[in-house]
Amino acid sequence: MSATVTHGTHTLRSGGPKLAYALSHPPDPRRRAALIAHPYGRLGGSKDDHVVQALADVLVEEGYAVVRFDARGAGESEGSTSWTGAAEADDYRELVDDLVLPLLFPPPSAPSLEPAPDPVDAAAPAPYELLLCGYSFGSLAASSCPPPAPPPSHPSAQLRTSYLLLSYPLSVLWALTFLRSGPPTSALRSLFEGGEDRVLAVHGDEDNFSGVDRLRRWAGELERAAGAEGAWRAVEVEGADHFWRDRGKKREMLEVVREWVRKGDRH
Repeated sequence: MSATVTHGTHTLRSGGPKLAYALSHPPDPRRRAALIAHPYGRLGGSKDDHVVQALADVLVEEGYAVVRFDARGAGESEGSTSWTGAAEADDYRELVDDLVLPLLFPPPSAPSLEPAPDPVDAAAPAPYELLLCGYSFGSLAASSCPPPAPPPSHPSAQLRTSYLLLSYPLSVLWALTFLRSGPPTSALRSLFEGGEDRVLAVHGDEDNFSGVDRLRRWAGELERAAGAEGAWRAVEVEGADHFWRDRGKKREMLEVVREWVRKGDRH
């Protein structure tokens, strides 16, 4: 059985623009959902980017309900792309709250990702899994989003948030000084303070956008900040560039993601 894909729009609060999205439902629903942000809209980024689509396919195969969306001013969405990333970061957080969390914790009348109850596991239900993803510019919005709490309707639920950052664009971080929550790298460091969040960063050693030396220094700094084993993992794919044009290198990156997701299942 293949995944079911539905398309829709979400109007942002406070008179914001209407954003287009695609929601992929896995054939075997589990307690997990993901949100993927795409590269910079002014450079042609959209939810239909080949990397975004490939990542969504892998996550659906691993049981995630996956939302990929067109950021403001990109693809089929309304509005204008910002120059600083602040608006996109705010939009990402809103989509987590209003579009993705309801997939995990739906109102009583809505379809649920909850699997059929298993009497053996009734005393210790599996945690709900939220995966916040971004590719290139999109990874800035994902990394600046704090892990949300379960909604009031599920006060005792265990919600585990993880982050997947592809081709983190260090070359444009200077433009992010207007993010009210601080630079995304600072936000990443704060994730490790709770000790429960997991982060995977993947880049190519021929990244012609950020530069591999800068990415290696960045990854080393965050590894030291993470402290706890397994909280931070950075993977460098030999021969891959920022755009994952080589199909073999893209497959290699996707298998890294798949292995990391499955490893998280065992914790």
